[in-house]
Order: sequence, then C-alpha cells, then structure tokens
Amino acid sequence: MPALNFSDIIKTFEECRTASALISAYRDVIGAVGAIGFVAADFSTEDRAQLLLYSSMPEVFAVTDAASPWWSDDPAAARLAAGETKPFRIDDAYADRLPSASDRWAFFERLNLTLGWVFPTSRPGSIGGVLTLFDRSAVMTPAMDERLALMHSIAIYAHGYMIALNPAEDGAGVIRNTLLPSARQGRPRNLLTPREVDCILWCSRGKNTGEIATIEGISIHTVRDHIRSAMAKLDARTQAQAVSQAIRYGFFKA
Repeated sequence: MPALNFSDIIKTFEECRTASALISAYRDVIGAVGAIGFVAADFSTEDRAQLLLYSSMPEVFAVTDAASPWWSDDPAAARLAAGETKPFRIDDAYADRLPSASDRWAFFERLNLTLGWVFPTSRPGSIGGVLTLFDRSAVMTPAMDERLALMHSIAIYAHGYMIALNPAEDGAGVIRNTLLPSARQGRPRNLLTPREVDCILWCSRGKNTGEIATIEGISIHTVRDHIRSAMAKLDARTQAQAVSQAIRYGFFKA
C-alpha cells in the first residue's frame, strides 16, 4: 500500500475552497488505501434534525436519506452517540441493529457496500463520523489496521474543515445541510500556551506521555494536564482531534 503523508494531505485539503473540491480530495486520499468512497454526517446533540450529510457517493446515500430518518435508528450513529471514540467496522455495528434498519442494510448489501470503517469525529455539541467504504472484494490486511490511527486523524481534519467551509445545502456531494453554523470561529493564535502547543505537537509525532515528559523535562502528570487543557480549549474529545484542530488553527504544521 502507498504511504500516507499527513502533511501533504493537509496541504491538499487547505487548498480546497468548496465542499465539492474537499470531497474530491478526500476521496482521492482514501482511494490510495483501496477505499471506494465515503459518507460523513454531523448532528447537533441538542437537535438531531440539525444535520450535515455529505458523500463521495451522493447518488447512493441520498436514497437512504430520503427513505427514512435513518439517524434515529442507525447502529453506527447509535455507537457515535454513545461516545465511541475509536474506529469501528460498519459490519460490526450493523450486527446489532434495530429491525427498522434491516432494509437499509439489505440495500447496502445489494450494492456491495457492507465493508468499511467508521471514524468518529464527534466533538462537544455534536455527534459525527466518517464512514470509509471498501468493496467487499477488498482484502483488509494487517497493514490497514496499522493505518487506522492515521486515517482517523485525516478523517477528523477533513470533516472539521468541511464544517468550517459551511457548504451550501444541496451542493455537489452535500446531501443535506441544516446544521447551524458553529458559534466558534477564528480562534486567536494565543489560545494555547507554548507548553500546551509543544505537548500536542509531540502527540502528533506519535509520542506517548512518558516520552513527552522526558523530552520536555516535566512530569507525566504535568504532561497529561497540558494535554487535557489543550483538548478542552480546542473542543476536542480525543488527542487526534486536538492535533487536527491545532493544525487547523495554525499552531503548528505537522
């Protein structure tokens, strides 16, 4: 499988000025690891009718969106709403589904779209995820498992950037957009302290808290405090989200 260069991917995303361009760019990125498409959603936790739904396969997912309010019974959405933060297989999620979701799964089976990973992108105030799809004939190799953390970071960044673009409803690939614009825009550059930036930077380079403590000459407890503080300031539920948000707001270039 070809290498995924996170820095180059982020640069490609940041050159996108429209939702359709970003959808196309993300499709090309995941295509490098054998994916055939994706669908992503973001709900308001206060009102699930506030929804952003977009896909590289809108002709497929517009059908499921029109057929029923799928977000009320979708097992993947249920796992995201329950606070899932790690990638999970879509077929694992649908193994425990409400009867009302069976027709939807049968529809996906007819289209050979039952293999893929859901990458959680939820943040405070939202339930979100990006489902990356593979053809059933694809071989899910151990190398794919090793790439999950990187693919998750890429999905989080692409999704966050899509929301920042505030795509027009019914744009190319945007199936539905009734999500209210985020109240937080244009964070100041001095939002994070220098030490918080350093700790998140080391996270982006795969260092654990013990390694960061040694590098920075501080205790593991202090490192954890800095990371938790940075995550809170960046509205991030995971370290991967914090890294993506820090890149997005220009604190460093990964």
